[in-house]
Amino acid sequence: MKKRILLAFSLFSLLILFTTKLQAQTNLILSLNDGTEKSALLSSLNKLTFVSDNLVLNYNAGNTEAYAVSNVHKIIFGTTSAVSELSANNTDLVIYPNPADQYLLLKNIPNVEVRVNVYSLDGSLVKSESINSNEQIDISNLSTGFYILKINNKALKFTKR
Repeated sequence: MKKRILLAFSLFSLLILFTTKLQAQTNLILSLNDGTEKSALLSSLNKLTFVSDNLVLNYNAGNTEAYAVSNVHKIIFGTTSAVSELSANNTDLVIYPNPADQYLLLKNIPNVEVRVNVYSLDGSLVKSESINSNEQIDISNLSTGFYILKINNKALKFTKR
């Protein structure tokens, strides 16, 4: 139940985060635990709902697709048209340790300075800084709770304890 609520809040927060950008998001990409990905144009979706333990995609054409929440690894809103571009060379960003007390590290971050934004689940920006690939992100001043870290148009969730 907690995982379902967290996923719902994450989905809502991601919607708020990405709809405020100048460039409109066009795709919904579900990354599943088995390594497969499902992509759908947002314009083809009527609505997303959580029913029991399922994420249900209701399409404009009247058909639906259901995915067990426990099988969903990541939900991505993006402007890309090819899912394969997102996971090329297995270089997905990884946050660790998670949960964290004092700091976060990122794995597979580009070797250039990047902008990192941290959002609370209500969509408020709580931290913003530029870091290099080997730098820690200090989260010691954040309150205990769930957060979303946005870097290079990708969002990752983490827990501050």
